[in-house]
Amino acid sequence: MPGAPDLQSGQRIRYTQTPEGQSLAYAVTGSGPPVVRGGYTTTDLEAEWNTRWERTLFNAISERHTLLRFDPIGFGRSDRALDSFSFDKLAENLITAADAAGIDQFALYSESGGALTAVRAAAKYPDRVRRLAIAGGYAEGRGRRAPKVVSDALRSLAAGGWSAPELSFVSAMMLSYFPEGPLDAVHDMARNMIDASSESAILKVRDAIHSDSVLTLLPQVQCPTLIIHARHDNVHPLSEAQKLAAGIPNSEMLVLNTANHIPLPGNAVWEEFVAALLNFLAD
Repeated sequence: MPGAPDLQSGQRIRYTQTPEGQSLAYAVTGSGPPVVRGGYTTTDLEAEWNTRWERTLFNAISERHTLLRFDPIGFGRSDRALDSFSFDKLAENLITAADAAGIDQFALYSESGGALTAVRAAAKYPDRVRRLAIAGGYAEGRGRRAPKVVSDALRSLAAGGWSAPELSFVSAMMLSYFPEGPLDAVHDMARNMIDASSESAILKVRDAIHSDSVLTLLPQVQCPTLIIHARHDNVHPLSEAQKLAAGIPNSEMLVLNTANHIPLPGNAVWEEFVAALLNFLAD
């Protein structure tokens, strides 16, 4: 069984204040050149740390790097009050966490919708983001790349599932991202997402994702960039990764032969994914 981290070992969660006075939670593990894992929303530092599917990658990065993770405002262990949501504000949360951890320059690793934040951070802070890795990212939300699609099916699943006593709706949403499983991972991630945020917060995120685009920001990203994408991703197609690669000047793309949005421990491409990511972050 690949990746069996010791889930009994603890991590220390620290707090800092945003300029608005809200509490932002972050955690630092490992040692070496700094890597910030950030940009995604529905995170929970403690729940992810105690979930094998997430922890295996954290351990792999921490063996070579100082890894900084944080929960954005509105999610996880950070202040849950979220009056409004924007990816610009999330990028500022990322920089606030890096400042609190004493990290000036860093490599930035993001997943899925985290690309919308990571691109903003790299474009606005070129002196701080020295490398950028994006897995399962996209340049435009589903509403922007298909304007005739008015409704967001994933939003409907979230709206129906966050207050449901069972995981069926959110698990169905996660299964669309991870059709190859493992099924246990799908259920664990669904539970973590529900626990990490309120229904109102996740709906604000879904609305922002649906209509967002970073196409105009891509030429401003000047750091070396690695874009990793699944060949058979049905939620965010390979064409979205191609937009990122075509728009970011110093970028390269790795296509993995999988349908999972992000590879998970146990998937056939897991080792290839981790090796490519670590090699890129270490350069």
